[in-house]
This record gives sequence, C-alpha cells and structure tokens, in this order.
Amino acid sequence: MTPMTGSRSPKKMTCRSERLTLAPSGRTYLLDGCRLPSVTQIMREMGVTDDLSHIPEHVLAKAAARGNAVHAATDLWPDVLPEFPEEYRPWLNAYGMFISDTGFRQTESEVPIASIVHGFAGRLDKLGWLYGLRTIVDVKVRVAMPADEVLYQTSGYALAYDEMNPDDPIQQIVGLQLKRNGMYGLVMANRVGSEHDLDIWLRRWVKLMRGYNGSEADAESGRV
Repeated sequence: MTPMTGSRSPKKMTCRSERLTLAPSGRTYLLDGCRLPSVTQIMREMGVTDDLSHIPEHVLAKAAARGNAVHAATDLWPDVLPEFPEEYRPWLNAYGMFISDTGFRQTESEVPIASIVHGFAGRLDKLGWLYGLRTIVDVKVRVAMPADEVLYQTSGYALAYDEMNPDDPIQQIVGLQLKRNGMYGLVMANRVGSEHDLDIWLRRWVKLMRGYNGSEADAESGRV
C-alpha cells in the first residue's frame, strides 16, 4: 500500500514527559494527559488501510462483534467460556490450529504502548514467543489480510514497544488471519532472514509518521 500524497497540516506533539503513563479513554489515548493519535488512526488518515465506507454499517457491526468475541476468546485459550457463541467456533478453531502448529506462547495481551519520540499510541493484541523470538501477534478475524497493512500496523506497535523496553526489543512481528473454514494465514517480518525484514518496516513506519506530522518531503513523495 502507498500512503496518501498531498500536503498535510503539521501536527504538533508537545508531550515530552520522562514518566510514561498511558490511559486509553474509549478510542482516545492519553499520555500524561496529552491526547495521542492511535496507530490505526494514523494508518487510516494516511490511506494505508482498506476503505470500508462502502460496506453497510450493520455488516461492519456484525463483523466487529465477531472480532471482539474471538479476540477475547483467544486470550483465554485453551479455556472457552460457556457463553462463547457457537457460530464463531471455526475462527477459534483456527487459533487453536495456529497454537498447535507453531507453539506460540502468549505472555501478555491487549498491551498499551506509546511513543514519546514519535507521538502516537496503541494497544497491541498479543506479546509472546514464537520460534524463539519475542513477537507481536496481531489477530485478524476477517476475509482478507493485506500484508502491507498488517506489517505497517505491527511495526508501529514494535517501534513504540522498543522505545518503552529498550533492553528487550521486539524480534518479530506477525499478522495472524483466522478464517471461517477453521484455517489460518500468517504474514511476518523478523530479524533472522524472513521475506519481510523487520528493520525495513520500522523505518517505513517512521517515514509514515513524518508524513502524518507534516514533513514536506514525505508528504510530497507519497512513499515510505
């Protein structure tokens, strides 16, 4: 995906506290009382996410309910709450297959992160170990999972996480697509010779942020 071209008004980032406190308020992230844009908001405004405006609201609402339920269930895996809707079972089965195939070990979920340096925040889905690497896993419960989109998103999370945890940096980012047929798909980037190099994606996110914040060079080029 290519970010939007054209000029943007500079977005001044004034939060520079050395003490990091992050409190999400609904869809708003606050860092020491200062409002920060989220990773997904930045991606949406920069045009690196799919345009869903043509999809009816009731369809989006149903998809969101399914996604929220499945996400919550994966955090409890292998336990399943009795009230988990049976109609969503195929997507949860796909997650079970992913765990069985890869041995992914989750250590945290729904982890709030923020970057003071670049001025953004977010909440990553899962943090854990995959193939011996400290990994961020972003779970997608939908028909399509564009590789560029999920790698932009997870690289943003990784950059902020690394800033907060400089001694324990992220080694791998993964997009996990759970499918209706009980199967799953993966896209990943790491520092051990994968098709998508993690350091490249971290640099792309930094350029995306420069464009978002009104850097003339990045906004005019429209490239990352």
